[in-house]
Amino acid sequence: MAISDPRVTTSTMAGGQDRPPLQPFSSLLVSLESIKVNLMIRLSVGFLIYYNPKSWHRIILISVHGGPIMKLSVVSYNIKHGLGIGGKVSLKTIASTIASTGADIAGLQEVDYLRPRSGFMIQSRKLGQMLSMQSVFGPTIKCFGLPRFGNAILSKFPVSGWVNYQLPSKWEKRCLLKVKIKAENKDIAFFCVHLGLNQLERIKQVNKIIEYAWEEPGPLILVGDFNARPDSDEIKKIKTLFRPVDPEGLWPTFPANKPEHKIDYIFYSAHWKLIKPFLINSQASDHLPLGAEFELNY
Repeated sequence: MAISDPRVTTSTMAGGQDRPPLQPFSSLLVSLESIKVNLMIRLSVGFLIYYNPKSWHRIILISVHGGPIMKLSVVSYNIKHGLGIGGKVSLKTIASTIASTGADIAGLQEVDYLRPRSGFMIQSRKLGQMLSMQSVFGPTIKCFGLPRFGNAILSKFPVSGWVNYQLPSKWEKRCLLKVKIKAENKDIAFFCVHLGLNQLERIKQVNKIIEYAWEEPGPLILVGDFNARPDSDEIKKIKTLFRPVDPEGLWPTFPANKPEHKIDYIFYSAHWKLIKPFLINSQASDHLPLGAEFELNY
């Protein structure tokens, strides 16, 4: 069940017998021009519907806004290797929760890789199979050179490349996973991260994130568990460059059964227009999934 934004209220959306007066010549020209434009729009819409039936709503938006609009739904979710509030590991419940968000791209944290506690599964791959999404895993912890734990990104769109950046970490190793996604002929940079528990360490990690993100000139989305409150220095620093979907930090995401702390975030570049942020009420992990819907004009 989606939790609505407490700050926004949403709502759902013969002629007579007298002869009309003669129109001035200039008005007639305007009318003829309107008919021509309308006819051109109808012809172009019909042509594109024939070749791509699913794109009709985007084509109509061309006539209104002057350019196509791509819609995108994303979610950030610390899945805690599928360990729910009830103490049971269930990747099926995690998959069901992600599916309920309708996300095109999901950034996940605390994802297991062949660990006994989660049934020796490669969780990112399994979730991708269950959701019919491409999966990329970025390990943060390794044992004898083998991945054990980390971040993952799932995408309904083709993945054209990915990089797993090491972040400054004195204690538990932390990484920033970047995936390049090709969505409707547009390249999107999607980042997923899980920051450390020490604030000084987090500030260093945020500085590196900004450095890597600064290399991306196009549309960018950054999601993750930042382990930091909205008024912290590290979050304030990110907000100088990117916009959060919950600017006032009104939506706590942890713990899932009684949310009190806002530590999960979605940030986005100025290329995007935020349509709607949302939270999903789920007990599948100790965090709530934070989501957002965007539009991209291009």
